[in-house]
Amino acid sequence: MKTVILVRHAEAHKTLEKRHGGQGTRLTAQGYEDAERVAERILARGGTISPTMVLGSPIQQVAETATLVGGRLKWPVKIDARLKGIHMGIFDGLTDEETKIVDKAAAERLEMWRQRKLPVEEIKIPGAENINEFQQRIASVLAESLGSANTLLISGTRSVGIAVLNILTNGLKLREQGYIRYRLDPGSISLLTEAQPGSYQIVEVNSTTHLGRAVEYPDD
Repeated sequence: MKTVILVRHAEAHKTLEKRHGGQGTRLTAQGYEDAERVAERILARGGTISPTMVLGSPIQQVAETATLVGGRLKWPVKIDARLKGIHMGIFDGLTDEETKIVDKAAAERLEMWRQRKLPVEEIKIPGAENINEFQQRIASVLAESLGSANTLLISGTRSVGIAVLNILTNGLKLREQGYIRYRLDPGSISLLTEAQPGSYQIVEVNSTTHLGRAVEYPDD
């Protein structure tokens, strides 16, 4: 039985600044501590199935989280550019307040998506990556990696985590309709197991109890 452990990157400076996409930033001091707690939680659950792999992207906070967790677990780490978060077009690298200045209407649509009042395909941020193209590159990594690893740990941004959950629970296929928005807090762990070949079920999502503190991030 294959297992996928999904870890949203730990707290980064851009988390506190509420910035969208971009090249990322370093983890905060709290983020480094949280990444250690992620590794401890996985070790406590047991994770010795071999072969095992940690995947992350070149985005700074993601790469740091993947490297810290993989090093603690002594699992090999692979950085794959296809696992970058969705490109946000004219909003890439901007704060929430800056997006309202650049394109108020698109910022309002993005907020409606956050509130689950608008389907993802209707956000329509100028210059943003198409949701199906984004899913396709995430799915290509999953298909390749799950062929050689029984346990796969993926460190990613929120958008990558949401895509992974949608794709795995849809039989490793793109979810072209009914794309589900999951809450994924920094440093959270989600777990999926293979119910039958190519079909995954969620065991837990957005678990933060291992952080040992109240998590008060906005669901942005």
